[in-house]
Amino acid sequence: MKTYSLEIKLFLLTLLTFIIWFLNIHPYILLLIYGVIFCYFIYKKKSINYYLIIVLFSVMSKQSSTSFILVEYCLIQFLFCLTLFYCIREKRIVIGNLFFPLLIYLIYNSLSLLWTPMLKYGINGLFAIIEGYLAYFIITNRSTKIKKIDCITYIASFLMLTLSLEIFSLYIRYGITPILDNKNLLRLGWSMSNILASIYVLLIPIALYKYINKKRAFFIYLLIDILNFLGLLMTLSRGAYLGVFISILLFSIVFLRKKRVLRYGGLLLLISTPILLYKNKFYSIILKYLKGRNFFNDRSRHQIYALGWEKFKQGPIFGQGIKSSEYMINHYLHRPYAHYHNFLLQIAATLGIVGLILFTVIVYHWVKILNKRNNSLILCIVCSIIGVLTHQLFDVSFDLFFFGVYFYTLIGVVEIYRQGDEDDCLKMKIIVKK
Repeated sequence: MKTYSLEIKLFLLTLLTFIIWFLNIHPYILLLIYGVIFCYFIYKKKSINYYLIIVLFSVMSKQSSTSFILVEYCLIQFLFCLTLFYCIREKRIVIGNLFFPLLIYLIYNSLSLLWTPMLKYGINGLFAIIEGYLAYFIITNRSTKIKKIDCITYIASFLMLTLSLEIFSLYIRYGITPILDNKNLLRLGWSMSNILASIYVLLIPIALYKYINKKRAFFIYLLIDILNFLGLLMTLSRGAYLGVFISILLFSIVFLRKKRVLRYGGLLLLISTPILLYKNKFYSIILKYLKGRNFFNDRSRHQIYALGWEKFKQGPIFGQGIKSSEYMINHYLHRPYAHYHNFLLQIAATLGIVGLILFTVIVYHWVKILNKRNNSLILCIVCSIIGVLTHQLFDVSFDLFFFGVYFYTLIGVVEIYRQGDEDDCLKMKIIVKK
């Protein structure tokens, strides 16, 4: 039983999160539930990893769209305050490799509030990126040396399973055809289809790691991950399809061997064939949807891109201000979008060349942290991030709200893991006041 303790805990957490979401429990009650869990962790002196796992699952627990309360944001703020408390008490702070680049980028974003056309949009955009930065600070300052990070691959599968169950429930509630006719029905309360699809892009390559790690891989995970791929398909997100394709292509180039292809490919075919035959109507509808509706030629995106490029040319040095995109798109195109659907164009048009330069510095440090070629799981994370950034060339910004927590938690975990290797050249600066 002890061997399966991780799976049991993750399954119970998945089930609990789905039930909370399905019952549409009020956010205030959610905060009370998670607050009790956090108090228990504090009492038991659990490591920050326990808290962050709860936060990652809590993202998917809020169905209500009537309340602006972001449950995971409140939990992250609590953890940040708790981390600061420990830093002050211990007179110790850890300066990760991303600390100053993120801080400078955040300060510049804050300054751009001075010239953004709609202040409330700018403030919302500022709060959107802070969440991920706080997650990075928390994990680099409260995690001790991590000897193994293999558990991430199992957590990834169950996180996606939680998301898939929620998506399946929407298809059961509304039906396949109504959702294909109106993609706006794919709203889970905490997010809409294009944003939630990015979770699959980030986590699928990490989940695949378990199949190259021969120490621990179970048949049940193959079933779970097949469901997760089906969940990805049902998001109807073109950018996510492309992002996952790129990440799996990289994964295949780096890892796949003939024996593994035959082993897992045969199992996948064996399991998928009955599903494909039984659900033939579903796949016929999906394929019909992909072929029609200009699925691969969305002219509305072209107009958004053209507007973003025009606004960049009007203010190439400093841009139009943080999240000016929402005002510009609403005002000039009369559409309810908040971003230019390309993360590079988003930075260029809102923060200008200065913003692009500062972002390039952040990317440089990403590469520095993730550059550990002799670790297979870190290579999987690299595939994930490349896939996500590919997705973000056609969709929402990669570091907003809860997704920023996923993104920077991964990078923070890798940095802490490398810190535990005495022979590793990547080191963080630890400031201790005597």
